[in-house]
Amino acid sequence: MSESATASRRGNRRRQIVQAAQELAIEHGLSGFTLDDLAERVGVSRRTLFNHVESKEAAVIGSIPVLDADHAAALRRPGDAPLLDDVVTVLCDVVGSEDESVAGWQRMHDVVERNLELLPRIKQHMQALAEEAATQLTARRGIDLPAAHAAVAVGAAVIELALRDCLSDPGIGTLAERCRTHLDAVRRVVCDPGIGTLAERCRTHLDAVRRVVCDPGTSAPATAAPGPPPP
Repeated sequence: MSESATASRRGNRRRQIVQAAQELAIEHGLSGFTLDDLAERVGVSRRTLFNHVESKEAAVIGSIPVLDADHAAALRRPGDAPLLDDVVTVLCDVVGSEDESVAGWQRMHDVVERNLELLPRIKQHMQALAEEAATQLTARRGIDLPAAHAAVAVGAAVIELALRDCLSDPGIGTLAERCRTHLDAVRRVVCDPGIGTLAERCRTHLDAVRRVVCDPGTSAPATAAPGPPPP
């Protein structure tokens, strides 16, 4: 068997394990099933399980997004599109890289609803992912860390809105299409000089957002870093 075929088979097996673990966590709660139960559900041995996941918890949250080398390179390298477009494109791909079906996102949502004890670990992971993405963005000329944080925070909000759309109405369009719709809406709001109240209350953070949304070529430094993006 070729190396690529072996890798594909291994990836498929891991996805089966993660899906089965999530289904069991929804049905019985994280503490309500054992690794033996998981092995039986998948039809493999415990040894095979540990070849793919390090623990029961890791199996349940195994589909959390990861920023790989290609994603990092895309964030570091300026392209033809505005910076925020690149951020949303990368985050959209990251979210969809493990299981891009609506069923997969719904299953993960149900896992968290049923097992709130997983939230701290998931939140920690997502914050680390956002910080890594922001750090990669600072390799671009004129983008300091506060501006990078702003770009990632806005991008994460766009992804969250798009995911909500897809979960509430699976026929509404692809994740990428919904991301584009919400990104366009962000531009209409943020780039509107008549923003009014938001400008008065959030001037510091709004200026940082404007630089990355409306003028991707700017070199002006941001004045303050926004808080971490939502998980």
